[in-house]
Amino acid sequence: MKDNFLRLVVLMHVTVVLSACAPTLKQTSIDPHLIENEMKSQQEAALDLSMKRLVRLGNLSYPLRRAAVGICDDHGQTLGMYVHDISFYPAIFHDVAEAIYHFENGVKVYYVHPDSPGARANIISGDTIVSVDGQRLRRAKDWGKFMKKIANPKGTVVLTVRNSTGQHDILVAFVPVVPYSVMPHGDLLLTSSDRVNAYADGNDVYILRGMLRVPMSDEELAFVIGHELAHNCLRYIRKIKWGWLLWPIADVFLYGGKMTELEADRMGIYIAARAGYNITKIPQYFRRVATEIPVNISPRFSVLHPYPSMPERVLALDKTVDEIQRKITANEPLIP
Repeated sequence: MKDNFLRLVVLMHVTVVLSACAPTLKQTSIDPHLIENEMKSQQEAALDLSMKRLVRLGNLSYPLRRAAVGICDDHGQTLGMYVHDISFYPAIFHDVAEAIYHFENGVKVYYVHPDSPGARANIISGDTIVSVDGQRLRRAKDWGKFMKKIANPKGTVVLTVRNSTGQHDILVAFVPVVPYSVMPHGDLLLTSSDRVNAYADGNDVYILRGMLRVPMSDEELAFVIGHELAHNCLRYIRKIKWGWLLWPIADVFLYGGKMTELEADRMGIYIAARAGYNITKIPQYFRRVATEIPVNISPRFSVLHPYPSMPERVLALDKTVDEIQRKITANEPLIP
């Protein structure tokens, strides 16, 4: 009897709580078809914004990867173009992506840098890549594998391209770049992370979505990319010399942890200058970062090594900018 009474009391409490949460205003009735159309419209807008950010990364990174060749020991080759297919997108975006890009089980070009071999071969966004040197290209994710396999020994590749004028075999020559792709970290459409950051892993460079959302000039984002490219160029040799586990310890004890970031800053701003970007306002960008995020003003410690203080980085960048400008005036090579 007592147990039944307690259950009744609990039930009454739950009923009161739920009734308090119930809507008190009359709800507007919305046609399900209108909801579906609005969802499609929002997905199209999200897809368009995502593609614009990918194109921006392509526009910025291609000249940087080309410019880094003269000061980085690691060399690769590229056609300056990127491809995608339906698997490139989350399942909930498949219908919208198919309606926009018309994949039809094909691999399509979504970006060609205007100064690249792909552009000189008259390949444009929307063209379908049928095969690479006679090998059928069935998935976009195989594109990079084909490029690495073919580029080094040959220097040229025959792309079978299908577009509005028909199907054509096109001979395209590779150009040298540093072998580090620059790409978003994770999925630009579904990722929930808005961290303002970028990083290099020794193989590629990743830009987090938050970095693409904050107001940054092309010159500022180009320096961020150049900085991360420099990390890959510099760390490759050091990992071999020190070993993956010993390198962070050596950096801390021998150089106070400053060398990694300061050297990447120095090489990164040289890469940006060699690529033709205006570097004169880069130190001011870091001053702005320090103002917005004051914790960066003082030295800080990460998992791998301490970072130098922002004042030290800014002053070092000031000196490097002056050094580069003197070399440009004297028509000297831009070698750090």
